[in-house]
Amino acid sequence: MSTISQLESTVNLYKDMLFKVSTQSNHVRERQVEIDPALGRSADRRLRQILIEFMDNQITFLSEMAIKGKVLSAIQQITIPTSPKDIIIEKITKLRNKGIVICFGTKEIAEWLQSSEGKLVFTANLSSGAKSDHTNTFY
Repeated sequence: MSTISQLESTVNLYKDMLFKVSTQSNHVRERQVEIDPALGRSADRRLRQILIEFMDNQITFLSEMAIKGKVLSAIQQITIPTSPKDIIIEKITKLRNKGIVICFGTKEIAEWLQSSEGKLVFTANLSSGAKSDHTNTFY
C-alpha cells in the first residue's frame, strides 16, 4: 500500500505543478498584452510626421518659424477639394542632409500630404527642388 500512496502523492504533486505553471503562463501572457504608453505616443508621433528633402539649402537655412510659414502657405495654396483644412504644425526639425521633418497635429494631414494626390502639389508649392517620399518616414 505504501507504493500506491506514494504513487498517488507523486501524481497529485505533478498535477499541482502543472496547474501552477499553467497559471503562471497565463499571468505572463496578460502582462505581455499591456503596451507601454510611451511606445503608443511614439507610434502616434511617427504617423503625424513627414520628411521633406531639398536639392539645395534654400529652405533649411531659414528659421523654424519661417519654414513653418512656408509649409502652411504651401498647404493653403492647394485647391484640391480633398485637401486638409485645419492644419496644425507642432514641430519643425531641420536635418543636416538638407531635409526637414514636419510633425503635424493629426495623422490625417500627414497621410494626405504623403498620398499621390497631395505629395505632388505640396512639394511643388513648397519648393521646386523638394521631394517627399513616404518610404523615408522619419523615425
